[in-house]
Amino acid sequence: MTVLTKGVDEAAKTPANQAKIAEIRKTNRLIDHPVRFYSFADRFEGTPDPQDFGFIDSNKAASSNPEGDGSNLAYHKHYVALPHRDRGAYLKLAHGTGRVIISPKELPPGNYTLRVAAAAVDDAPASRRFIEVGHPQRQIAVRDLGLEGKPISSHQVTGTIDNPQVIEIPIEVGTDTIKEFAIQEKQPNTGNLKALWDAHNKLKSENGYGHPPAIWIDWVELEGPHPAKPTTWTQRREVEEHATAKVRGLYNSYFKRGYEKAKTFLETGKTQDGMIDENEAKFRIRAFEENGPTFRRYLEDPLTQTGSYLTIHNLNTEEYIALPPEHPSGSLETKHVVETLPPGDYNLRFRIGAVEGTPAERHFVDLGGVPEKNQFNLLDTFQITGTIDAPQTIEVPVTLTVDGPRKFALREKRDPKGDLKVYRAARAETGVGPEPALWIDWVEWEGPITATTDDSTFTNWWVAPQVTPDESQRAREIFENFAFTAYRGVAAEDDFLDRLANIYETRRTAGDSFNEAIELPLAVILSSPGFLYLNEPGDVSPTSRKGSPHPSQNPGENSKRTLTDRELAVRLAYFLWSAPPDQELLDLASRGELSNPDILRSQVDRLIADSRSDEFVSGFLHQWLDMERLDFFQFDTTLHREFDESTRSAARQEVYHSFAHLLRDPEGGHLGKLLKSDTVFINGLLATYYGIDGVTGDEFQQVALPADSPRGGLLGMAAVHAMGSDGIETSPVERGAWVLRHLLNDPPPPAPPNVPQLSRLAEEPLNTRQKLAAHMEEAQCASCHRKIDPIGFGLENFDAAGKWRTEEHHSKKLTWEIDPSGAFHNGPEFADYFEMRDLIAKREPDFARGFTEHLVGYALGRPFGFTDIDLAEEIVTAAKAEDFAVSEFVQALVASGPFRKK
Repeated sequence: MTVLTKGVDEAAKTPANQAKIAEIRKTNRLIDHPVRFYSFADRFEGTPDPQDFGFIDSNKAASSNPEGDGSNLAYHKHYVALPHRDRGAYLKLAHGTGRVIISPKELPPGNYTLRVAAAAVDDAPASRRFIEVGHPQRQIAVRDLGLEGKPISSHQVTGTIDNPQVIEIPIEVGTDTIKEFAIQEKQPNTGNLKALWDAHNKLKSENGYGHPPAIWIDWVELEGPHPAKPTTWTQRREVEEHATAKVRGLYNSYFKRGYEKAKTFLETGKTQDGMIDENEAKFRIRAFEENGPTFRRYLEDPLTQTGSYLTIHNLNTEEYIALPPEHPSGSLETKHVVETLPPGDYNLRFRIGAVEGTPAERHFVDLGGVPEKNQFNLLDTFQITGTIDAPQTIEVPVTLTVDGPRKFALREKRDPKGDLKVYRAARAETGVGPEPALWIDWVEWEGPITATTDDSTFTNWWVAPQVTPDESQRAREIFENFAFTAYRGVAAEDDFLDRLANIYETRRTAGDSFNEAIELPLAVILSSPGFLYLNEPGDVSPTSRKGSPHPSQNPGENSKRTLTDRELAVRLAYFLWSAPPDQELLDLASRGELSNPDILRSQVDRLIADSRSDEFVSGFLHQWLDMERLDFFQFDTTLHREFDESTRSAARQEVYHSFAHLLRDPEGGHLGKLLKSDTVFINGLLATYYGIDGVTGDEFQQVALPADSPRGGLLGMAAVHAMGSDGIETSPVERGAWVLRHLLNDPPPPAPPNVPQLSRLAEEPLNTRQKLAAHMEEAQCASCHRKIDPIGFGLENFDAAGKWRTEEHHSKKLTWEIDPSGAFHNGPEFADYFEMRDLIAKREPDFARGFTEHLVGYALGRPFGFTDIDLAEEIVTAAKAEDFAVSEFVQALVASGPFRKK
């Protein structure tokens, strides 16, 4: 600096520069001040270049002159000497770090939270223990200090440097909001800072640096945009207005008016609004006479003035819950409380009652989504226990997606394809269509209960120097934690995490938000072999894999190794939950405790008791009992009107609930109860279907059976019998083979090629026994069918849809009394289904052996083979000691060597 000042002093002595100094003095009276003199040095000829001495310009060089009163060195020296400067920043008045600014790169409109961790300096006066938040002033005229306009808010600072106070400030950002925020010590914000600077200069003359700091900032955080708290709307619609208008409109415009035009045409012979044909006129007269009474009955019923009936064919077959912008019908729009609705969770409600005197099997309502006109996607079925005088209110949660339906329909449970036949049959008998069985008072929707949003929430940080969090590190921690969970307790390699972090950095650089940028790396984790496959190496060293130690073994040794505790936890969880192990299993595995027999047994009990084992129940039963056959055929609802999709679903759930109860029975649910039981697990729908009284509600419940009931056990379940049919008529062959295969562990051989089909006899006036007798005339069929068919005949009292019957009907209006008698091949005879069921129930050991073989195949993920015979014997023996408790089969398998070894 000495060289620079001397150079300026020497240059100032030249005549040319003396003239410039004189000119400057005329316009700037401060030229005599030493600092001000040197600040004009760039105008002198022969002055050294300030940049050669590390300064930007002469002005900066002059302000740093230690010989000048305007020097900042004292200020900087004071600031550097302040305590805690290395982990926070002090706010200074008038000069220095006057404010902290946060300027996020992305700031979409929305609601945010600005957080400031602040402290007051111990000896600061109470009047200076305040901060204010606002948008930073960016006008050079006021030296880049202060706030733009009025502050957003002001706050007293009560925290200390050892215990900073976190102040939260709600921020609302609109499209025109300045996209940066500043925090400064509260000060005059009038644009005239003269008083502040006068005080600063006075103190500076005393201490060399001006105002001592009063506020210390640890960090600043901006979080958002927060998901907007949705407005929740509720709209109820009294259904009679639309329904009556629709029915009256069709009656008046088509039937009544058509009748009147047809009568006039026939009487006068003159064309009537397009009616020029005598056949058309007669048709319209007949249509009015046949359908008019049904329409008039609906319109004249007092209940249609306060609600609507759900009818069979024509009239009002469906009642709608229409959410904006949908409407119940095209002819009459609803005035909605809002024009459109955001995606999210909503509640649908309807008040409904059953008409007294109508059949109980008609007291069920279907709810379905209506994505397009004339479409109906079934969501659920409800039993109606309310009456006209005391209707029940049903509430159903639904989730609206961006492109999903906003319209839902209610209709009487049935297959609409059979409506016309049912309608005509009723009209032929009574002169009017079927009497309505369900009445609706009103429908309602409410929501969104929780709204979904596509907006990303992000956090922008400002903190003091040296402690700024690395956003990339935050992303890496997410990948590490997510991979640890996805890989079932195995930590991902550092190299893999580095590559994920590089993908994230690339996406961020390309402009993606934080949430968008982490999507692809997370998808990579879910598509990697570590997630898709269960890695159980056959020959590994103790340190072969990070986080998964293995016992050593000799290279090339063919003996199976014992699974590590972590591998055992994974295998167990996927066996009983079809899901990764939870933290309790992983913790036990990490401590090497899971392989302890007592602990392992208690964990099996815990996993079975957990609702997540429902996945095991459904997955195993589907595989064991070949339940895919339940969906093979579309049932003919003209023959089996009640066996629609709702009944099919309920029949499947009966199988699942029955097995789940035995699996979780604390007293030991015995496997033999699947062969014969005095209770069933049904809901109101199946109870009505089976003709069991006293059961209502949509939840499955355990129901005691009368002694003479054909239900109870697999052989009494509609699902089993539906699988043994083609959707039209029964198949004793399929049923008999199923019993041999799944209940008696005596599977018949596969059918030989080119077997003649029974369908060739379909039109022959033969009952089922006669058809199969003709079938067995083929030599290639007889050897197997003598073993299969008698069992199938014993189940003939169940029709194709599993309903009990005593007669068999043929399409040519022939009827035969069903003969369920027969005899097992080389075994005892039975007079009817009940005797046959008792004989099958006595063969519990055979059933247990077949069950075990399927359980082994499911648990080990491969078909049961001859090498598993000893394992099956071991499991059956252990289960038999516990009276064939279902859970004991699982316990014995998990404790076995094959389950715990690779």
